[in-house]
Parts: sequence; structure tokens; C-alpha cells
Amino acid sequence: MNQALFLISLQHELSMSMGAELQLEEMLSTFLKVCLKRVHLSSCHIYLHHNEHNMPIKVDDKTLHKVDHFISIPKRFNGNLWQKNNQLKQFINVLNRNINKIYIQKKIQNEYFHAFKLPEHGFLIWHSQYPLIFDVKKAIIPMLSKLSRNCYSCIVHDELSYALKAKQDAEDTIAHQAIHDGLTNLYNREYINSVINNMFVSSSQTKTLNGIIFIDLNKFKSINDTMGHAVGDQILITVAKRLRSLTNQHIKAARFGGDEFIIVMSDLSSDKNIAIKTVEECVHAINQRFKKSILVDTSTYNIALSLGYCLFPDIAKTTFDAVTFSDIAMYEAKRTKISTGLAYKPEMSERLFLKEAYVREIKHGLLHNEFMLHYQPQYNDKHQIIGAEALLRWNNPKREYVSPEVYIPIAEESNLIIEIGNWVIEQACKDIQTIEQLPIIDTFENIAINVSPKQLIDKNFSKNLLSQVNAKDILPKHLNIEITEGLLIESFQETIDTMLSLQGFGIDCSLDDFGTGYSSLTYLKRIPATLIKIDRSFVTNIHLESENTAIADMIITLGKSLKKGVLAEGVETEEELDCLKGLGCKKYQGYYFNKPMPFNEFLDLLIKQ
Repeated sequence: MNQALFLISLQHELSMSMGAELQLEEMLSTFLKVCLKRVHLSSCHIYLHHNEHNMPIKVDDKTLHKVDHFISIPKRFNGNLWQKNNQLKQFINVLNRNINKIYIQKKIQNEYFHAFKLPEHGFLIWHSQYPLIFDVKKAIIPMLSKLSRNCYSCIVHDELSYALKAKQDAEDTIAHQAIHDGLTNLYNREYINSVINNMFVSSSQTKTLNGIIFIDLNKFKSINDTMGHAVGDQILITVAKRLRSLTNQHIKAARFGGDEFIIVMSDLSSDKNIAIKTVEECVHAINQRFKKSILVDTSTYNIALSLGYCLFPDIAKTTFDAVTFSDIAMYEAKRTKISTGLAYKPEMSERLFLKEAYVREIKHGLLHNEFMLHYQPQYNDKHQIIGAEALLRWNNPKREYVSPEVYIPIAEESNLIIEIGNWVIEQACKDIQTIEQLPIIDTFENIAINVSPKQLIDKNFSKNLLSQVNAKDILPKHLNIEITEGLLIESFQETIDTMLSLQGFGIDCSLDDFGTGYSSLTYLKRIPATLIKIDRSFVTNIHLESENTAIADMIITLGKSLKKGVLAEGVETEEELDCLKGLGCKKYQGYYFNKPMPFNEFLDLLIKQ
């Protein structure tokens, strides 16, 4: 009688444990706990059929389909997960070979494992220290049909929940991607523009000022080009991570595009001085975060920033103005090499508009032959012409005179220097062709042309230069390329390779502005230049200033030791010339001899000599 009551009570409790729970794992966990307690088991387990996504499924019992672990109560045995237990693994191997049996019992090392088939889903496994009596087996088997139906209901519920969650996740992903940058996970340009626009609306009511900081990574393009986009991407991700550390309720960070980032600061203050101070503190915090190098794989990169910022609504009255003005301030910080950041000022826009006007005028000048070459003769110590330096001049009809110091940097920044440089090469070769048609004097060496950094690292530079030499059928030795120390510092190996290549064709190179750089003595012995030009800053008043005399003397001695010629630039007085002659310098250029002149006048000088 007591045995019958126990079995009825067991079935009732097991039936109730299935309850209305729709989460499969929770429903089975409750069921197994009742089994464990009421039947005095050591452990209980459920092994189910799974699909390729490791999700429990319902299968046809006629189909052979292996089972995998789903849940164990308790989870561990002697500190290890049950599914890793060797005895249980051994028993599961037996199950997978007898997948259609309703009940299997096996004794393994004095432990009993009992498997009850869970129709269309898998197996319920009991683990005990004793064999099960027949009546318990008989009582449990009918319960498994109901458990199977509940499993199926839970699986359907879980699949529906999974589908709904997947749909929600997809919608969340789409929503996230709509406002975030795919690489850095910062806000994107479109979203941050809308944020700024909303801040304008809010500020019209609260009368508080907001701030915007525009950030650009200096020389990032060269790293990206030389080290590859994978390295570039890792640097951008690290930059984003450091900027994100600044964000809070009132500070948002965005990637504006490429290597440009924006920080937007809301509700600063209605007091302009306080607002500016808060933005400046943020700029300082940004700079502090980039004092540390960025590590990618085993290489470190020191990333410097250019930062510009402005307040809005202040001078900036629209979202476009706020972004543009901070961008202009950033550009000015980059141009002036101010690493601490610059606040926008209206005169910066005026300077930018002037630059844009010059760019348009340079393009017009190239199309309408407004540029010409003037030549400043170079002399030896016997006052004989040995050559000349070709200097660019611009007959701009809109302006009386434009110094090369104004338009050459603009041409560099806008990449028009490549087109200008090609024109200079073609015109100089044409003029050399004219010179070679004269009975050239023995002392004549060459015409020197200045080459910009962007020209020299351009992959087509040597090809274009040699093409003009061949087209004009001139002697390569009559053309000389002048480069500056600054170019060597920025692109040393590329410069050396180009110079050696040109020397192989008979075109020599000169090192201009020598002594004004930082690494001239270190690299001079490796530079294949045949001539060193002493910068005019050391020649001016050389007879009066002992420091200039010492520097010039050192350069002349260095040139002799390295078997390189030395030419002094900017010679304007007889006293300067006499001092240079006394130091052993034998080549000169400057107003003492001649100012730069049109080619026809230079040709007359050659003819007279």
C-alpha cells in the first residue's frame, strides 16, 4: 500500500513540476530536482537532439540522430562539469548506439546509470548507487510522454522568442549602424550633425553656449599608405577609444570621416569666458591622452593632433558654420604647427578665402601662360658665369606682384605644385636647349631648378624629367636639381634613391639652404649631392658676425672633405664676397653680381662673356 502511494505521489509531483513554465531549461531543471529528491538519486541529466545551430529539436523516432548534453542536476561532480565525466560519457556512447531503446540500464564502476527515452526529443538519465525497482521504472515511463509534449511546447516558445529577439537585435543593429561609424563605433557624421542642429534649437531656449572641437591626425595618410590599411584602421580604432573615454552626458565623440574626428560639448554655460575655459580644458585632456604612443602589433606610432574649436551659437549661427569654423581653426593649427589647439577667429576664414582665390588664380595662370622663369647667374672666384638658378615668377594680372613665398606654399598644399613643377622643368629644358645652341663658354656648368618635396616623392617625377631632357635633346649635365634639407628629413631614403637614379643619367643634384635643418651633418656623407649651397642667413654680414663666419668656414671645410662643391647664396656686398673668398669658397650667387632676370637678359650676359 505504501509503495503504491509513493508511486502515485511521485507521478503527481513530477506532473506538477512540468507546470506552465515555457522556458525549456527552467522547466527541465524543476523536473530533475523532483526526480533527484523523490527517488534519492545521485544526479539527473537530460540529453536532447540538437540542430546545426545547437538548438534542441523534435525529431522522428525512426530517424537515427545522436543526442547531446542539455542540463545536469547538480551541474558538477567532484568540481568538474558532469558532461565531462568519463562514466557519463561512456554511458552516452552506449545510448547513441541504441538510440531507439525505451530504457537502458548500465552499471559502471559500482555506479548505476538509467536512461529513459524521451519520445522525439532524447533521453532522461538517472544516476544512482542502486538498481531501480521495476515499479519505479513502470511509474516514470508514462510521465515521459507528457514531458515530451511540454518539451515541444517549450522548444516552440523558445524558437518564437529567439526569432523575436533576433528580429529585435536586427532592428537594434540597423538603428545602431544608422548613427555609428562602422570602424570606430563612434557616432557618424550624419548623426553628429543632427545632434549639433538640435543643440542650436535647445540653446535658443536655454541661452547656453555649446562647443565643437575638430580633430585631425597629422601625417596619418603617410602611415596608412606605407604601413597598410590594417595598421591605419587599428590606429583609428585606438584614437576612437581614447576620445570615447572623454564622453559623458554632455560630451559626444564622432568620426567625421577619414582621420577627422569631432567632439561636441553641450550646455557649457551662458557665460562665454566659462564656456571657452571648459572647451580648452577638454582640448587639454585630448592632448594628454595622445602623449602615449599607439601600439599596433609590435610597432609604436606617435600620433600628433591638430585641433580647432569654436562656440555656438556665437559666431557660428548654423550647424554648417559650427563645423566649418572649427575645421578652419583646425587647419590653421595644422598650418602654424600649434599642437595645443586654436580657437576660431573670423580672420582665419578671410585667410582661407584668400587661399582659395589664389588656387583659382594659379590654375588660370597655368592655362594662360602667366608664369615665367627668371635666372639668377652664379659666378666663380674669377667672376665668370658658371650657371644660374631658375626662379619662378608670376605675372598675375589681378595683383601687382605676388612673392613666391606666398603662392608656392599654397601650391604645395593644393597639389598644384606638381603641375607648376612640370611646367618649370619643361621651360628650363627649353631654355637650356637655347643656351646649347650658343658657343658655350668652358666655365658654364648647369641651370639649377628647385624641386618641391611633393614633386620628388611623386612616382612620375624622374620619368617626366628625363622625358623633357630627351624631348629637348639637351645634355643632362646642364640640368641640376636643387633640394632642401627639410625634404631630406621628411623623406630621406626616397630622396636618396631618386637622386642616385638621376645621377645615373648624368643629372646632378644640389643641397639648398644647407645648415638650416636638423640632420645635415648626420646624413651629409650619404647624400649624393655634388654641390652644397650655404644659406643666405649665414652669408649676410659674414664679415661682421663671427658666428656666421664660423658656420660658413665649417660648411666649406666639410664640402672639401667630402669632395663636394660649395656655393654661397645671398652675396650682396664686396665685404661679404672677400670674406667668403678668404674662407676658400669659390662659387657665389647674389645681388652683388646680379638680381634674377628674364631669360633673354641672362642670355645676353652669356653672349657677352
